Amino acid sequence: MDYGILAVLPPVVAILLAFVAKNAIVALFAAVIIGYMILYGLAPMVVLDQILNGIIAAFSDRWAVIVIISIALAFGMSRLIEKSGGGRGLVEFLTEKHRIIKGKKGSCFLTWLIGLILYTNTTLSVILTGVVMKPLNDRLKVSHEKQAFIIKVTGPPVCGLIPLGQWGGILFGLITAAEIANPSKVMLQVSALNFYCILAVFSSLVLILLGKDFGGLKKAEERAEKFGQLDNPDHRNTVLEELPEEIVELAEQAEEEIEKSTSAAFVFVPAIASIVIAIGYMFYSGGGNMLEGDAIGGIFCAMILSSLICIIMNIASKKFKFNEVIDIFIDGMGESMQILIILIAAVVLGDVISALGTGTYLANLFSGIMSPSLLPAILFFITSLIGFATGSAMGNVSTMMPIAIPWSIAAGANLPLCIAAVWGAAFFGDHISPISDTTYMTCGIVGCDVHDHIKTVMPYGLIWCGISLVCYVVAGFIL
Repeated sequence: MDYGILAVLPPVVAILLAFVAKNAIVALFAAVIIGYMILYGLAPMVVLDQILNGIIAAFSDRWAVIVIISIALAFGMSRLIEKSGGGRGLVEFLTEKHRIIKGKKGSCFLTWLIGLILYTNTTLSVILTGVVMKPLNDRLKVSHEKQAFIIKVTGPPVCGLIPLGQWGGILFGLITAAEIANPSKVMLQVSALNFYCILAVFSSLVLILLGKDFGGLKKAEERAEKFGQLDNPDHRNTVLEELPEEIVELAEQAEEEIEKSTSAAFVFVPAIASIVIAIGYMFYSGGGNMLEGDAIGGIFCAMILSSLICIIMNIASKKFKFNEVIDIFIDGMGESMQILIILIAAVVLGDVISALGTGTYLANLFSGIMSPSLLPAILFFITSLIGFATGSAMGNVSTMMPIAIPWSIAAGANLPLCIAAVWGAAFFGDHISPISDTTYMTCGIVGCDVHDHIKTVMPYGLIWCGISLVCYVVAGFIL
């Protein structure tokens, strides 16, 4: 059946509500309800029954169960790493014990490196990096604006680039839900084409190593170096007043929880184990060809075994009792509930959009006025605007991906490139949005004024965004 312009109503509602309500769950489920009303009429009980069937269907596939379990395990392991004090141990290993880090440049590099290592979970990366590195960075006169900058432009994008852990499971779930052939190969291609995240992670490293800053960040560093003022003196007293109370409490709690340090192995071993196990499983299942391997099985094995390693290490160290370790792990798993609900809603919305033929309708609508080669750049631009307005990378991806994938297929555009455009743009929106949860979290932990942080990070984000947009235009015609 041809639903005409009604086919675009659910995604339009999702996008508009994401702007207005700034709540991904509300936006996605409202779009799902409207979609089922278009498909099955205005009978409330019929619509509710179909929504229930859609949710059940989301749990019926192997990939869905594995993704849900893997994301929960990633949260549990992240919580245990946070509690163990391994992050503090890592800093002590590199500074006090071996004197590898001596100056400001080295301290900034270590801040970048810890964000890279803690790729399994965005919240863990932001909190742990900020808490364990703040004392050293403060002592070496690294301005709070620069501390917030490094944490924000390293941790979240790395979580988006490495297809394991929390974000890897989400991306795999959205790709697999669209019934795309060989999703593991697509995921690796998406990582390679995620221009914004690649630019953010590696450009920030180059700037750190060269000691080059510009704009507000350069002024903040000069202020800290000359006058010892780590914060803008005009805003220093407003930092904690403007942050949400729960973010302040989270920062204080995190600092208390990891005061005691342990071995750096509590960070390194689970992180490295998850990568080795996932890659090894993919080679094994693919008969020696990683691209042909079972990526979702690799993620599952990686999360199961690395979580078990993390649990055993904490029990063996006698830092916690057996029951305490299990309680901490399960408590961390519980924190994944909101993300899992968003993921399920996004999968159901994807099924609704597929049933309505939204992708085909959009492809036919724009076929006469737009080349399919421009679609990746257009998706990147639209997703960037939504991300800035909503401040939610998760909500942004969950709203846009069910639209982008069928549209890309129907238009004949390069699918991995289109997915990468949406994926990278979501992190750009999160970077420069003044209402992003990770913005508040980062500023709360390092003690940086939110407005000062946005002013210093925005020029870099806009430059990376502009370069990425050009790359997607060029790549759209080449690939």
